[in-house]
Amino acid sequence: MGRAGDADATEPPVRGSVMQIETIEDLVRVLDEHPEWRDALRSRLLSRELLEMPAQLASFIAATREQFAAIDKRFTAIDKRFTVIDERFTVIDERLTVIDERLTVIDERLTVIDERLTVIDERFTVIDRQFAAAAAERQSMRDDIGILKGAHARDVAERRVGLIARSLGLRDRRLLGGADLFDLARNAGAAMQSSEIQSCVEADLVFEAEDDRGGIQYVAVEVSYTANGRDTSRAMRNAALVTRFTERPCRPVVASLHIDDRIADAIEAGRLSWYRLPAAAMQAA
Repeated sequence: MGRAGDADATEPPVRGSVMQIETIEDLVRVLDEHPEWRDALRSRLLSRELLEMPAQLASFIAATREQFAAIDKRFTAIDKRFTVIDERFTVIDERLTVIDERLTVIDERLTVIDERLTVIDERFTVIDRQFAAAAAERQSMRDDIGILKGAHARDVAERRVGLIARSLGLRDRRLLGGADLFDLARNAGAAMQSSEIQSCVEADLVFEAEDDRGGIQYVAVEVSYTANGRDTSRAMRNAALVTRFTERPCRPVVASLHIDDRIADAIEAGRLSWYRLPAAAMQAA
């Protein structure tokens, strides 16, 4: 080795020179005194990757800061948008408040209307009851009038038994009452509890007549103000029963001022006869 004065400044001192490095503390002191030696030592001890790491770390930090700055800008923009949205929601809330107030007013008005409708419903209920009572009274009057008209028609028909018989080409002999019909049914051995028998006993008119040759016949008459299908059925049924009880012919007849159009076919077909009660007699009290 040469002298210390001739030694290269970049070479570390060796044992026996002015600078002696015997401990780690000596090395640290020498490196502190000569920073350029520290770089030279680092290049020898560290790999290239480790040497480049500070620069790469600085670049990464710079890029990261730029990215965070961009993110901050985006979040700022988002915050502004949310602020706008909040403002719009505030406006919407105000409008909804106005709508709620209007709906409250409407609800109050509807409540008043409901109360008025309730009163109206109650009045209509009273009116309906009154109408129902009036309708029942009218129906009762019609029923009463119907009964009176039927009774009057029966009186008129009973006074005209002879004319009814002559309209059939017969002569009347005697009018049979309920008791007479009852006896005819019993003598014929009929079941007296039968509804048909009861109907026959309650027939409007049944009378005995004779034809031109003196033959005995019977006539079963149902009397009504306006003859309908029910009168037709009763007259034909009662005539059939009397024929069964007496074993003699019995002619079914309806006597009325008017007839229902639905029974006109039966009359035209000859299944029964119609004796028209005169209007003048029906109007007489």
